[in-house]
Amino acid sequence: AVYEEAWWEGLLEDMHYRSGFEHRFLALPCAVASGVGEKGERVLHTAFEIGEKAEWLRDTCDKGHDMFQVAMQRELQDLFPEVHVPLALEVQCQFWESGWHAQKAHHPYERHDVFKWAKDPLPGANDVFMIGEAYGEGSAWVEPALQSAARVLEKVWGVPPRVRDRENFVWWGATEEETLQYLRGLPTPEERAGASDRRGEGGFDFDDDIGHLFT
Repeated sequence: AVYEEAWWEGLLEDMHYRSGFEHRFLALPCAVASGVGEKGERVLHTAFEIGEKAEWLRDTCDKGHDMFQVAMQRELQDLFPEVHVPLALEVQCQFWESGWHAQKAHHPYERHDVFKWAKDPLPGANDVFMIGEAYGEGSAWVEPALQSAARVLEKVWGVPPRVRDRENFVWWGATEEETLQYLRGLPTPEERAGASDRRGEGGFDFDDDIGHLFT
C-alpha cells in the first residue's frame, strides 16, 4: 500500500503483536516491510496470510480496487486505534493458489514451480542440491526443511525418508504395504508421550524425535 506519509512510524515494532480482529493484518514480523518510493511516497507491506484469511483477501480483491482499498483501511484502523489510518493512495494485492516462502510481489511462479526447480536446480551438476524450508512440500518452517533434506538423502544416497508420527507419515516412493508395515512398528502418540515423560523433561528430544531422519 502507498501512502503520502508514514503513519506507522513508531508503531512498526509493535505491529506483529496486533492480531485477533476479524481478519489479521500485520501479524507476522517476517512479513512487515516498509520503504520509500521513487517520488518520496511511503510504501507499506500490510498483510501476509495463508489459508482462509488469504482466501478472504483474494475475494475482497476480486470485488475491485476500491473495495479492497476501503477494506484494508478499515482493518488497519481497527488494529491501530491510537492513530489515524488514512486511505491508501494505491493498493496492490497478489494471491497465489500455491504460495511458497516469501514471494516477490506479482511474480508468476507458484509453489509447485519452485519445488520442481529445486529438485534439480543445475541440470547435470549432480553435487548441487536445494534444501530448506523454502523448498519443501509442507508449510511453516521445520517440516518442509526436514522434508527437503530427506528428499536429497533419498535421491543421492538411497536413504528412505521416515517420520515417527502416524498421523503425518511421509515416505516417498513406498508402496502401500511398505507404508503399513512401517507404521505398525511405530509407537503410538500415547507411547511417545510416555517416553517423553520418562525422560524427565516431557519435552522435545532431537535424537529421539528427529535425529533418526539423518542416520
